Amino acid sequence: MKKKILIFTNDFKNVINLRIDLINFLKKYYQVKILIIDKKNKNLKNLYSLNKDYKSFNIFKDLFLLNFIYKFIKKNKPDLIINFTLKPSIYGTLLSYLLGIKSITVVTGLGSVYLNILTKLFYTTVMKQIFNLNSLVVFQNKSDQKIFYKNHNNKTKIIPGSGFDKNKFRFKKKKINENNFKFLMVSRLLKDKGVFEFLESAKYLKKKFDKKIDFYFMFSSDESFFSFPKKKMYTYNNFVKFLEFSKKKYINYLNLADCFVLPSYREGFSKTLLEASSMGKIILTTNVPGCRDIIVNKKTGFLCLAKSINSLTNFMNDIYLLNRIKRNKISLEASKRVNKKFSCNEINKNYLSVIRKLI
Repeated sequence: MKKKILIFTNDFKNVINLRIDLINFLKKYYQVKILIIDKKNKNLKNLYSLNKDYKSFNIFKDLFLLNFIYKFIKKNKPDLIINFTLKPSIYGTLLSYLLGIKSITVVTGLGSVYLNILTKLFYTTVMKQIFNLNSLVVFQNKSDQKIFYKNHNNKTKIIPGSGFDKNKFRFKKKKINENNFKFLMVSRLLKDKGVFEFLESAKYLKKKFDKKIDFYFMFSSDESFFSFPKKKMYTYNNFVKFLEFSKKKYINYLNLADCFVLPSYREGFSKTLLEASSMGKIILTTNVPGCRDIIVNKKTGFLCLAKSINSLTNFMNDIYLLNRIKRNKISLEASKRVNKKFSCNEINKNYLSVIRKLI
């Protein structure tokens, strides 16, 4: 009989956008169930919802939430729980430890939480204690790992990202129109994604080159303390075209783009950079964890300074003026690298390997 794995995460979007390939892969070897805190958006086999607000930090609501999680785990008796995102990492780990069940916490990036002094202190203090209760802690990059484990530890493993579908994001050699060069940024509407820097750089370059270049920002709203105000974003309407995120639009505009930009302050292991690289887009991102792990500067893309409008603007300017031969060489190298090292096939094998050592 197949052993049982429970995948525990915040919401349905996280499952569909980031975990579904791993889930489908693991189903070949294990019985897999998925538990989410948030409401269920669509029916998915073996997906269960607690129908609660994962963004709430009300202690009384969370005590009720803990009770629901406890009952679910007790009833389903998994052999292993894999926790993604903050609350599942804390509550899933605590309850699995109390119930004598092995657990993995996957740190998919520190992001907004780590960039604020108070939340950084809270997060690192709490998570250091939580990690002691896990059977294994998986990080997506070495920088995040070093924050919690200064020395090599058998209890931790680096698995670089969530992978990407290399069949869906195939390399396509694109003939670039110098009179209509397209820059595309795709991210959640968060300050630490570098939204302000992108908008300001776009404003400057649009005034300089006018119709020769276009800027697109595809965003998904994120109502939180760290959000970038929509009202402020739309003041850049004359310089940037704004698009609400959808999977169909994402693929279409990725096909149209000449350069993919992500001026993030910190990532776990950016999936959009992998997908854009695979398709042969010129990549411009920042020299920060989770971005520099993917891009080899000036060989498979370009790394600018984080939080610097000036650096971002200069790099975008230079990329637009880059000669065709150099562009084509970088695009091809980028695609080769990510397909060899970071596709779903490679990442899923890594997960299977660590799981087999635990159950």
